[in-house]
This record gives sequence, C-alpha cells and structure tokens, in this order.
Amino acid sequence: MAAVAVTCRDFVPSRIRLTSVFLTFIGGIVLSIQGNEGAFWPAAIGNTIIIYSFCLTWIGARYFYGKKEV
Repeated sequence: MAAVAVTCRDFVPSRIRLTSVFLTFIGGIVLSIQGNEGAFWPAAIGNTIIIYSFCLTWIGARYFYGKKEV
C-alpha cells in the first residue's frame, strides 16, 4: 500500500487507504493501552480512531470507483 502511495502520488485512493491503515494501527495501539482492567477512555478513543479508519476505507473505495459524491 505504501509503495503505491509513494510511486503514484497523484492516485488519491491509495493515499486515503494508506491513511486508513495507519489509523487502524494507531487505534490498535491505543486499545492495547487499556490492558486487562478495561479503562473507559482508551477504549473509547481507540474505537473512535478505528471507526474513522473504516470510514476512510469506504471513502477510498468510492474514490477508486469514481463516485466522489455521496
């Protein structure tokens, strides 16, 4: 994913998907901070980041198929 985003800088869907992958990674790290006790704020923030990354995946797919508007 990163190789396509770097070599084809004008290809917007690959940059959106790469951002989505990084946000999923960051959300997973935040979720792992909560540990076994299940702290509320890391869980809420981590899940929010992951949900936003899923939205970016959907937006990237829409850009790929040429359907930019909703």
